Amino acid sequence: YSEMMGEIEEVIEDIKLSGDNDVQIAFNTNYFLDVIKVFTGECEEIDIHLSGALGPALIQNPKKDNYLYVLVPLRTTS
Repeated sequence: YSEMMGEIEEVIEDIKLSGDNDVQIAFNTNYFLDVIKVFTGECEEIDIHLSGALGPALIQNPKKDNYLYVLVPLRTTS
């Protein structure tokens, strides 16, 4: 077993934001990418509803709400 650290970066061109825009939140990238993979080829947009920096995120396809994905954020030191 080898523990590895890495970085991933993707540019998001269009973000529509409503509510508090001063929230910092962190997710396990493996879990986040697992959810994003579900949407690949299905839609070009996703809705991510946040309930604060430590509350769960609700992720769904805005055009087809038959599935909802819940992602719990990580607690960070900063």
